[in-house]
Amino acid sequence: MSGKKASEKPQYKLRIAVEPLEEKTLRALYQSLLPEAVSQPDRKRGNVRITAVDRRLVIEIESATASGARALFNAYIYLLLTALQVIKEPVTK
Repeated sequence: MSGKKASEKPQYKLRIAVEPLEEKTLRALYQSLLPEAVSQPDRKRGNVRITAVDRRLVIEIESATASGARALFNAYIYLLLTALQVIKEPVTK
């Protein structure tokens, strides 16, 4: 085990791209995920950047550790899939 911290140069870079998306869906996903990326509670794991361009949502993850990259990947995949599910099947009373 190397004992590297996430504040060191990122060794692990992951990119999640979702495309093509309708403009309304893209906006909804971006607005749902952005607050989580902006106010990451634990930046020790790594950094996350979310962009929305040309009908494509991109989530970029950088981490100095494999476990940090995996944890962020799992968290954002879960958030993304949950948001997509809510958008496609809105809750009604």
